[in-house]
Amino acid sequence: MTGKNLLAREKLKEPIASFPDGPFTNKQIREGTMGMNQQRRQKKLEKKRTQRNEVKKNLARIISGGMGSVLQKASSWPILDCKATIQVDGILVVSITRRGPEGEIAVGNFLIDIYCLGAKDCFGRIMNSIEYRNYIEKLRERECIAVSPEDARKQIESAVEYARGLGIAPHPDYRIASHIFGNIDASASTRQFQYGKDGKPFYVQGPYESEARVDQILKQLTKSCGPDGFHFMLGGPIGSLRAIDQNSLLDVEETEEGFEDDDQDA
Repeated sequence: MTGKNLLAREKLKEPIASFPDGPFTNKQIREGTMGMNQQRRQKKLEKKRTQRNEVKKNLARIISGGMGSVLQKASSWPILDCKATIQVDGILVVSITRRGPEGEIAVGNFLIDIYCLGAKDCFGRIMNSIEYRNYIEKLRERECIAVSPEDARKQIESAVEYARGLGIAPHPDYRIASHIFGNIDASASTRQFQYGKDGKPFYVQGPYESEARVDQILKQLTKSCGPDGFHFMLGGPIGSLRAIDQNSLLDVEETEEGFEDDDQDA
């Protein structure tokens, strides 16, 4: 080893800085810098945790007033997104979302049966950003397209009115979920939607509809349309959207749809 290299090596062993607490070597300074970086990282993580907790508290405060009143307030928030899945076997999902002032997201999700039952299932929910991202990922597992808010509302409401004309009420949560519509003007939509199949209601049994439920629907259709005024298929196509686990997408407990009272306007 040359004298020059030996001198350079010896210098590396010497303290390179002196502070009130004493001299520090290069290694000690590097370790001290890493410690400071770790402290900064911990402070950032703590700040993020605090922000997430604040969001959770805000959501809890918002929801505590009841989901119906919450979605009524949310109906004035700006529209975030509107999507619809491609219709398969008469079934599609329509999603309308709005973003709140503190980043919370109001979601109205509607499972629509255009052949017969109208709003077959639905929910209204306030989500945080993580919940919303998971929801959208599940929705995108099925082929989706962007739709205008006006088209979305028109398609949902006209499907509900078609079913009501048959004496079949929308899902019980429709009244709450429909608050998401707010001031969306369905009359501004120029789209024309068709309901029924081949000119008649076509009831296809869903995989989660009991025999008692099926019997109710068939009796109601017979009453509304006559024995030859509708088509039906029991069992349902296994590979269709009718066979999906609705709770995996809608994240709600399944409840039976109702029927219109005889004295209620269709």
